Amino acid sequence: MTITLAIALLLKNIKKNKNQLDLVQRIIQQKAIFARRCEVQRRRIKLIIEAICSGLCRDENDLENLLSLLFFERKLTIEDELNFLITRKLICQQKNHGLCGTQLGQAVFTSSLSPDIALQVYDDLEKAIRSLALDNELHLLYLVIFKVFPFFSKNY
Repeated sequence: MTITLAIALLLKNIKKNKNQLDLVQRIIQQKAIFARRCEVQRRRIKLIIEAICSGLCRDENDLENLLSLLFFERKLTIEDELNFLITRKLICQQKNHGLCGTQLGQAVFTSSLSPDIALQVYDDLEKAIRSLALDNELHLLYLVIFKVFPFFSKNY
C-alpha cells in the first residue's frame, strides 16, 4: 500500500512540472526501444544458430531465404551476423562455402540457451577446467603408489 502511495505522490509532483514529465517519458521510451532492438538481435542470432545446426540452412542463400520470410528488422547484414558467430566459434564455414555448426554451436542449439548465456556458461566451465589442471601428472603417480605400497606397511 505504501509503494502505490509513493508512486502516486511521485506522479503528482511530476505532473506539476510538465518538462520533467516529458523528460521521464522520453527516457522510458528510449530504454524500451533499445531493449527491444537488443532482444530482436538476440532472437535473430539464435534463429541463425538453430537453422544452421539443425541442417535447415546450409549456406547464406538458405539463410537469406529463411529470414526474408520472417518479420525481423534488418539492422545488421547476414554477413555481419555470420562473422559474429564465426568469431565466437559457434559456426564454421566449410571449403565449399557451406555453413555448419561447431560442437559448441550444437551444444548451444540443443541446450536452448541464448548464445550470450551459453557462451558465459562455456567460459565459466573453461575457467573451472583450467583451475583444476595441474602442472604435471605426478598426482596420478601418488594415487598408484599408496595402493602398491601401503602407507602403514612394515618395512623389513
